[in-house]
Amino acid sequence: GAVSAAGGRMKVSKRVMREAEEGKAELRAAGRKKKGGAKKMMRMDGNSIDVRGMESDDAMTEVRGFFSRMIGAGRGCVYILHGHGSGGVLKRKVREALRREALVEKYGPAEDEDGGDAYTCVFLKDLL
Repeated sequence: GAVSAAGGRMKVSKRVMREAEEGKAELRAAGRKKKGGAKKMMRMDGNSIDVRGMESDDAMTEVRGFFSRMIGAGRGCVYILHGHGSGGVLKRKVREALRREALVEKYGPAEDEDGGDAYTCVFLKDLL
């Protein structure tokens, strides 16, 4: 299907749209998780980091420090603003890197009311 982007339109494969929807469904289920698991929180400045315009390695260095600070503050649900970018390169690289992060329980595109696919919603492991 086509998606509106800054007044223009761009093509997005059905597979990408399906994966985004599956990620949102998984996040909704995780938000309802009981007993010790992180609950989905509304996106705010205090639980979000903006990495737009950064190289992916630099972005992940910033994100790791952010995760440590958020775990220390008792926040289990955080958001990464990577934007859509040119071809979604930063978004894709950040999400690929999150698969290997020891502090990450699960992640996926943010809900529309939390900024949608320009953000990744991350549930951090409960280490405290």
